[in-house]
Formats: sequence, C-alpha cells, structure tokens
Amino acid sequence: MKITMRATSIIMAILLCLCFVGCKDGKENIVNTPSENISQPADSQEKENTDLSNKTESSEKTESTEKTESNQKTESSQKGETTSKTESTIKKCTKHIYDNACDSLCNNCNAKRKVSDHEYDTPCSTECTVCGYKRKAPAHIYENSCDSNCDLCEADRNTSHEWDNDCAEYCNKCFEYRDTDHGDTLDENGNCTLCGKPADNNN
Repeated sequence: MKITMRATSIIMAILLCLCFVGCKDGKENIVNTPSENISQPADSQEKENTDLSNKTESSEKTESTEKTESNQKTESSQKGETTSKTESTIKKCTKHIYDNACDSLCNNCNAKRKVSDHEYDTPCSTECTVCGYKRKAPAHIYENSCDSNCDLCEADRNTSHEWDNDCAEYCNKCFEYRDTDHGDTLDENGNCTLCGKPADNNN
C-alpha cells in the first residue's frame, strides 16, 4: 500500500513537471506569435500600396494617351472640315463674278485666277486701259525748270524763261544761255536804253 502511494506521488510529480514545461513553451509561442502576425500585415500593406501606385500610374498614362489621341482626331477632323468646306464652296460657285477684268478673286467663293497687271497708255497715265482702275498720278519728269515736255509721257506744261532784262544772256530759272545784243538806242552816257548797262556789257 505504501509502495503504491509512493509510486502515485512520483507519477504526480512527473505530471506536474510536464505541465510546467508545457505551460512555459505555450507562453513563448504566445509571445512570439503576435510579432509575426504584426510584421506580416505590414508587408502586406506595403505590397497593397505599391500595387495601388502602379494602378494609378497606369490609369494616368491611359488617360493621357486617350486625351492625346482624341485631340489629334479632333484637329484632323477640323482641318478636314475646313478643306471640305472650301472645296465645297468653290464647287457650288457655278459662275465666278469679278469686279473688273483685272480682279483676281471671285466675289462669291474667293477662287483665284491669273490676270495680267494693269495697263496704262503712258508711264504717267492714271487710268488702266483694261479695267478702268485709277491710280495715283506719278510725277512728271522734266530736264529743267523751263522744260515744257515731260521726259516720260511728253505731256505739255506752261512754262517760260525768266530774264533780268531784254539784254540778259542767262535765264534766272534754268540758266539757259542766249546770244543777245544791246539795242541800237543808247543814252547820252553810252548805256543801252533797254537794260541800262554799257553797250559793251551784256551781263
């Protein structure tokens, strides 16, 4: 009986030791487990953030590409419409109308035609002989102040020489020379009665 009780006591002691060891291991597992669980969600969160960033960049690139393609299509469409409208306007103009024979643009559709320059009778003429267009009259050109005919168009003008007296040899305006003699009548001092100068002086 004593032996049995002793054996029972030994078994109980062994069981207590085993329980103590088991509880200690359990606590270590409990302490280590939260750390692992905490570190694991942090890695997962970082991965999720990276994936979200990549998705955002991809979405922005897609939107930018779509906008660029849309703008290019719009510009191309507008150019095509403008060209089409111009061609359509020209085609619809069944009869071109111009202001005159020298006008190069149609009044209805702006179609351009090739025409010659205005034509004038002389370099100094003001009215075109083809369409009647009037330009500002160019200046006549003369050899000197007393020249009565334009060198470009031969137009006449009223002008005359100016002399100091009837016996003067040079015109006051153009300095043209003329050969003159004093008149036959002299005064008592021997001076010309026309110019008042001595008969031997024509200046």
